[in-house]
Amino acid sequence: MSGFLPASPAARRREEAVRAEFRREVLDRIEGKLDTLVGMMKGGAKALPQPTIITEADVDDLAIDLADGAVILPRGAVVSKVTQLFGDECRHLATQVTVGLLQWTPRQLLEQGLVKGNRWDWSLYQRLVSAVPERVDRWTRPHEAAEVPADEPRF
Repeated sequence: MSGFLPASPAARRREEAVRAEFRREVLDRIEGKLDTLVGMMKGGAKALPQPTIITEADVDDLAIDLADGAVILPRGAVVSKVTQLFGDECRHLATQVTVGLLQWTPRQLLEQGLVKGNRWDWSLYQRLVSAVPERVDRWTRPHEAAEVPADEPRF
């Protein structure tokens, strides 16, 4: 709302009444939010969810699953692997996952919630990719056949 009021006294009163009602609604919303926050601080309202604790075993399990191909990843995902000796057997571990312009370690995938179980969280991934506007169309279509120009390589 601009700071200008109509010159007509009747129109001015109507405009001032509308503005006063708007202010009351905004203040009521702010007061409701403050009451909710105070209730949360006192423990009366529903508390915020606690973050999940990620252990080294969780990270190692995800690294093994990523290296073995047990996790469903987006089209064009590249998994960097290393081979480590565990007792008498060699295991492949994923060290990094690259999808388009974005890269994650197995720990970062768990911390950011991109992998849940053995599935990729498409909705969260699309929100992350939308921050890179030039790649949105190409990297957010998980199951469609994208129209790729003939001179561009297909992933």
